[in-house]
Amino acid sequence: MNNANPFFTVIIPTYNRAHLIKKTIDSVLAQSFHDFEIIVVDNKSTDNTVEVLQPYLASNSIKLFVQDRNYERARSRNKGFEEASGKFLTLLDSDDTFYTNCLEDAYQFHQANPALGFYHCSHEVVDEEGKVVTKGSLEPVDNPFKALAAGNYISNIGIFIEAGLARKVRVDETPVLIGMEDYDFLLRLLFEAKQVGFIPKINCAVLLHPQRTVLTQEMETIRNRVLFFVNKSVKSELFTREFKPYKKSFVSGNHLYLCGAAAIRKLPVEAFRHFINAGKSNIAGVFTYRYWRHFFVIIKYMF
Repeated sequence: MNNANPFFTVIIPTYNRAHLIKKTIDSVLAQSFHDFEIIVVDNKSTDNTVEVLQPYLASNSIKLFVQDRNYERARSRNKGFEEASGKFLTLLDSDDTFYTNCLEDAYQFHQANPALGFYHCSHEVVDEEGKVVTKGSLEPVDNPFKALAAGNYISNIGIFIEAGLARKVRVDETPVLIGMEDYDFLLRLLFEAKQVGFIPKINCAVLLHPQRTVLTQEMETIRNRVLFFVNKSVKSELFTREFKPYKKSFVSGNHLYLCGAAAIRKLPVEAFRHFINAGKSNIAGVFTYRYWRHFFVIIKYMF
């Protein structure tokens, strides 16, 4: 742990997660594979996060960088990329956890596939009592470009990126993109890497709790972010090259995302508008279960 030249660097951005970050760090320290370092980048927390981290600093278990203000996760992750000593970098939010064999399995995968600079495992979502809410798939996708264009099936937990590749791609720090920077990063990462490996194991957990940003933001903020992201992406070289055949699916999928976000906030008129726009964007998608599932989500939250 915190070796001079570790195989993995685990990058943990945090902001006001004093009540959660200990469990996150402990899940890394409990790994069956020990050749790693932990970098925590604190976005100038106003709670006692830094105090909670003191025992880890005293035992040289982590490296801590404190930003001069809250720049959100994008800049924190880039800061982690810059400071990392590991051959491969992996991201872990300060309210999520790795399971015991996460890094071991990732290392063994690399040994079997040394040419791959980007690979990932599966994850599950758990509630505050540790009960599984949703399980990730253990089935590999046939076409990662098609799958990722349709939605962020990879997420940013349990991904492993060769350090030079991560530094080349970087996370977009544009403020309006905050909340979609994960998806944007993965699209550009796959575009650069050309392929992604998959470890068919659920090796990490995302904690579902009331303070998660995705559950607390206003609809206007979410709408502006997603539409900016879509406009940025479709005008980039991503959708003139590898992702080009899946442009309609990408646009439609993001309208469905907005449809769901509006529905759970009890905004049925806006939800129906995005539902219709999703259909217009990709007529073929109208005949899928995913499309009509969003219709019933709207109905569910109307009453």
